[in-house]
Amino acid sequence: MVDAAILEQLSAAVMESRDDFAALLARFVRVPSVSVPPEGNEGPLQEIIADRMWEMGLEVSRVVPNPSNEFKKHPSYQEGRNLSKRPNVWGMMEGSGGGRSLLLAGHSDVMAPFNSSVWPGNDPYCAKWCDGVLAGPGSASGKAGLAAAMSAISVIKKCGIKLRGDVTVASVVDEVFFGCQGMLSLVLEGVRADGALYLAGAGKGYSLRGKGMTDCNIAIDGGQPKSVETVVKKAFDCIDSLRSEWEGAKGSPCMLVDNLEARSCVRGCCMNLNVELIAEAGADIEQLTKAFANKISGIDGINFSAGVRVLENWDCSGSEIATVVSDAAGAVWGGAAEGQSEPCGAFLLSNYGRMQTASLGREWGFASPGECESVKMDEYLDLVKMICAAIVGWCGVEG
Repeated sequence: MVDAAILEQLSAAVMESRDDFAALLARFVRVPSVSVPPEGNEGPLQEIIADRMWEMGLEVSRVVPNPSNEFKKHPSYQEGRNLSKRPNVWGMMEGSGGGRSLLLAGHSDVMAPFNSSVWPGNDPYCAKWCDGVLAGPGSASGKAGLAAAMSAISVIKKCGIKLRGDVTVASVVDEVFFGCQGMLSLVLEGVRADGALYLAGAGKGYSLRGKGMTDCNIAIDGGQPKSVETVVKKAFDCIDSLRSEWEGAKGSPCMLVDNLEARSCVRGCCMNLNVELIAEAGADIEQLTKAFANKISGIDGINFSAGVRVLENWDCSGSEIATVVSDAAGAVWGGAAEGQSEPCGAFLLSNYGRMQTASLGREWGFASPGECESVKMDEYLDLVKMICAAIVGWCGVEG
């Protein structure tokens, strides 16, 4: 349990610095760090984050993910992502010794915003707090988590609290659209700790286990003269049919479709289609993948091939990190519901980094065209306090 006096001291310091912390999040949101596979524009924001880490007195590292042989042989490798000029950055604050180390890891990339008319001032990147609310891509998800984690470390330093364990905060690239290549690189670079918090976003909630998924990159070659519209319609009719077949069935996955590319070619029509199958934890994701492949292979007149990547379930319930996060949630939020996370870098930290992992906050997810992502000031500041409590509870303090 976190000492009540220390928690009160940290909470007061958060409120004293709230304007600075709010400005930090707005600065992050203002940068259009859009990732649209296979490309991404996280570089400028990663430099801003690295500079802030230097200012905080952290030991900073910058590494561009390198698709080495080890990288390409990993089960979670995704071919075709262009990771050049997209560095991961992380900063470490060394503890005095004798405590547990903690990794705080989140992502700086965002999905391209929908039409500008739904955003304040018709500008997704205006990033101005208005009546205690900040709107913009990343404001309630990855950027909120990163800004809150860096703010939490600043608060602990400002209060003169000496941690026993090391704390590292990492900002990775290429996470949205379930890329996870930045987080995979972080793990392969050997960035480790005794425990990890995946910075999913703001809002009350945490996860200690997550769903598995299959990522299918599908190439469809029409093989005979067909219009683009015909091939696309047949593919989506097939997906809709499988959705109906699986609807309500135990362990059936949710299907997301993105990155559709269809074009006319010499043979008629070629199409690339990315489909994510997100299964409940414990479901046989490989069996579901085979069912999907068999179904879509049956499209009349279409030669089908697929590159499949399976991301496993992860589960850290019952671990020591679970106790610390639950205690911190009780102290700051008055309790919070534990749930399952969507597929994310947390499974890499847990399954391949071999770290006790909790996913903190809620991912914003896929917004509808009429929505814009936003965060309330009190939610954001509570996230800062929550991370402060988790750091102190996990790493331990001197005295």
